[in-house]
Amino acid sequence: MNKSPLIGIVGCGGKVGSIVIDMLVEKYKIRGGQRSPCTTIYSDDRFKWKYLDIYDDDSLTEFCNDCDAILNCSGPSYLIKDRVAYFAMKAGAKYIDAFGDRIVKEKIKSKNYDLNNLFILSAGCFPGLSSLATMWFSNRYFSSVNEITIYSGGNESFSKTSCKDVVLSSINGFGKADSYYLNGGIIKDLKKYDNLINLYGSKYPVYLQSFFSEELYKIASDLKVEKAHWYNISTDKTKWEKLSYICRNVISGEKNDINEIINDSKLDFNNNPNDQWYSFIIDITGTSYDKPIRKRLILRCLNSYILTSIVSSITVEYALKSEERGVFYASQLLLDDKTMRYIFNNEKVNCEIIDLPLDYKDKTNLFQEGEI
Repeated sequence: MNKSPLIGIVGCGGKVGSIVIDMLVEKYKIRGGQRSPCTTIYSDDRFKWKYLDIYDDDSLTEFCNDCDAILNCSGPSYLIKDRVAYFAMKAGAKYIDAFGDRIVKEKIKSKNYDLNNLFILSAGCFPGLSSLATMWFSNRYFSSVNEITIYSGGNESFSKTSCKDVVLSSINGFGKADSYYLNGGIIKDLKKYDNLINLYGSKYPVYLQSFFSEELYKIASDLKVEKAHWYNISTDKTKWEKLSYICRNVISGEKNDINEIINDSKLDFNNNPNDQWYSFIIDITGTSYDKPIRKRLILRCLNSYILTSIVSSITVEYALKSEERGVFYASQLLLDDKTMRYIFNNEKVNCEIIDLPLDYKDKTNLFQEGEI
């Protein structure tokens, strides 16, 4: 009888880790790691919690020992870098990172870890599904692509850890606010997005915030598009203002404690918990057999953590079966119809693909919040 693989999940009690466990615990043995015990009880003794301090070498060594794969759901990835990846490699375990991107990849390759093990990074919603879904959508329906516009956001609660990850990644070169891609360059977006937009695919009218990331640059370059936009969307633009406040104060160095700066910002992490929603929308204009077309792919769910967890769980199962060595992004290995069908058919995700007129414009709501 074959032994059931043992998967170590770092950050098992977090918003992503807890969902991944639910997805995998019926098929695999799970070792959950974090400082505090996990209180969820799973049947058949398939889940065991183990104390883990990711900044303690002995603790990481003990946690990774005997695991077949390690999934890192913790953050901030900018601070953790390749720590968990290194100890996973030492234990002979495949390594999957739900959030790690270029910085983690560069660390792994600079130390030649990739010669001895499999490392899969960006196995989440963004980065990850954002690239995977866009590449699949363009390959599936288009002969050539002229323009890509991606919308991501909604109303979802988030943690202080994820806030730190966004802030530290932003100020260390992960992306640029108010910018977009045009003919191979990064252009400052001078347009003002002061009004609510009735965006098809969004639950409610939303505000837009233009944002440019390394991932968007890679997507645009690979598809050879003329123009690419990414918009964060939200019903409450004060959240972005408070994140900007945190970034400015971290950069200024006047206060050394990022936790204190976050507390001072009065950022609301719950965001109306009774009406959570998330939309991920890809709008592409291009050609199909020389005919100009425009299509929109819409993914809706309760929050982005669900999509991150789905991609992470798929990536773990891929890694367990793979004989490959090296460091990859999840989108490089999972770009096929089978992966996308699995995501689209998940009971927690609603998927829609529509045709749009080439000149279609989402309507601007000229009334501000509070106006009649």
